[in-house]
Amino acid sequence: MVQIAGRYQLVENVKFYEFLKKIGSTDEQASAADKAKPFVTVGIDGDKVTIKIEGFGDDLENHFVLGKQCEEKQADGSVSKTTVTKEGDALKLVSIEEGGVNLTRIYKFTDSGFELSMNLGGIEAKQIYKRL
Repeated sequence: MVQIAGRYQLVENVKFYEFLKKIGSTDEQASAADKAKPFVTVGIDGDKVTIKIEGFGDDLENHFVLGKQCEEKQADGSVSKTTVTKEGDALKLVSIEEGGVNLTRIYKFTDSGFELSMNLGGIEAKQIYKRL
């Protein structure tokens, strides 16, 4: 079993700019987000999960309980209803967005970091993070 808890930094975006544009971000917002190299700290203690994002606008820290819907603060200031589940070496986050569309994010952890896959209504992107 791979260690999930740790501190990570973004090293690569795959179709992230395009993803942001398709979901309504301006060119300026999408470009800034695509160039950012945020840090993510993941904590897991029993059924409690904490995900902290730093270095991408305002820092965010969200707390979840596995299998229970929780409120998640987003970078744009909105709040989503998000459910987190643990599936092997992955954390799966499913958020209900405006209009009832689901945003699915899968954090797949390895010894060297994690790959974050995002899907919103069939629009997909990926981010690759290294373990620090």
